Amino acid sequence: MAGKLLDHYKEWVRRHPGVVQNFDWLLLFTVWNPNRTGGGAEFTYEAWHAAIGLLSLWHQNILEEDELPTSRPAPYWWLDALEHVETLIELRGIHLEQHGKASRYAPLLAVETIK
Repeated sequence: MAGKLLDHYKEWVRRHPGVVQNFDWLLLFTVWNPNRTGGGAEFTYEAWHAAIGLLSLWHQNILEEDELPTSRPAPYWWLDALEHVETLIELRGIHLEQHGKASRYAPLLAVETIK
């Protein structure tokens, strides 16, 4: 059931690339709201931004599946996804350091090593 829904969604994205692109831009526009945190934590803002980036990356992947002669290698997509969540990892490292549990640089070192 979930596989069929996913296939239907992918087909819809391929048939309506302009709508999908505008939707992604609209979501990105919400990130630039001056009151972006609504009094909340910076982590919430960065999580929203990362989620939008990952959604846009997924849409891009769907649209490029049939257009490229060969698909992009998986490490390319993983690296791009990692760059979208890198700030979240950094903020988590800062949180751990503030609570004396770890250095903020350990998560960053891990991310840079993976990259």
